[in-house]
Amino acid sequence: MEARLLQLSTEFQDVTEIRIASTTHRVIRENIAINNELDTMLTTHQRLYNENDKLRAGNKTLKLEASLHEEEKKKALTKAAVQYKIIERLTEEHDNMANKIKQYRNLENEANQIKQEAATMKDYCQKLQFNIRILEQNLHASRCERTNLKMELDYTKDEMDRLSGILYEAVMSIKAALSLKFAVKDKALKAAKREALLSSLLTLMTSAQEKARKPSLESVESVSATYARGDLGFVPKPVVLRSKVPIHRHIEVQMGPSFEELLAQYVPPVTKKDSGSITSEPGSQLELISEMETTVTKYVEIAKEETGTVFDESSEGTSSEEISYHVELPPQERETKSVTESEIIQAEGEGILEEELLISEEQLDIEEQVEESSSELHEEAHQGGGG
Repeated sequence: MEARLLQLSTEFQDVTEIRIASTTHRVIRENIAINNELDTMLTTHQRLYNENDKLRAGNKTLKLEASLHEEEKKKALTKAAVQYKIIERLTEEHDNMANKIKQYRNLENEANQIKQEAATMKDYCQKLQFNIRILEQNLHASRCERTNLKMELDYTKDEMDRLSGILYEAVMSIKAALSLKFAVKDKALKAAKREALLSSLLTLMTSAQEKARKPSLESVESVSATYARGDLGFVPKPVVLRSKVPIHRHIEVQMGPSFEELLAQYVPPVTKKDSGSITSEPGSQLELISEMETTVTKYVEIAKEETGTVFDESSEGTSSEEISYHVELPPQERETKSVTESEIIQAEGEGILEEELLISEEQLDIEEQVEESSSELHEEAHQGGGG
């Protein structure tokens, strides 16, 4: 039994040893497997740790990128809003510019029309200026002609005065000879007196036939000023009555050609029929008297228009009853009055009538003296022929 027990114990020990060995082998194998798994887990852990680090770094990078993208998004949205506003403003400006372009085109068309009208008006102004120059030339020519007529009038008046003086001297000589006719009884002295009388009459007639030299036209009136005193209405227009003393007129002068050139250029030749005056040389006292009568008549007619107060040319065509006159008188007689046209015409008419009466009285006196002298000469000649 013991042996059996020993055998059992030996078998048990063997079995136990085998079991321990197998358990040890199994544990070792399990330990190796666990170690391998642990190594694998460590490797996996390291790999996962590394991957985790990488993922964290990537996550951080992605977060940064996300924040950057968010900022860029905000910037883009802000920029888009600004651009939208700019687009709206540019659109509005474009519309405004389009409207302005239309307006400018319309203005350009109007400007072109205005330029065309300005060119037309410029041409019209040039034509008007040309017409004004022509009118100024015509005005200058008319003033030259008026000055020519005035000088002719002055020359005729001086010639009339000279001939009147000659006739007066002749009449005085004849009266002196006739007064000495009965006082002197000596025939030789009477013949000498008669010869002296005839020589003096011959000298007077010779001097009467000598024409005085006409003055040359050194200056004529130029174009008058645009405005005269009183045209703007701030002050009354000056009116001065005609004075009996010689007056001086204010005229702007310019040097012109001689009297003969102006006469040949502007004044037509005066014929006997047109002028009504005798152009032939006076051959006797009656011809001189007739020439004086014609000259005096012409002088009176021209004096009614030329002499006296100078009318303002700009006042023609006005309907007002007051007319402006401006004449420079001597300081002691210079005055400015406002009178009506009827009073001025009445005063002028009275002055002209006085001049006509004086001239007619002088003419009648001269005619009576000449008739008396001629009748006495005829009687003396008849008595001498009868003796």
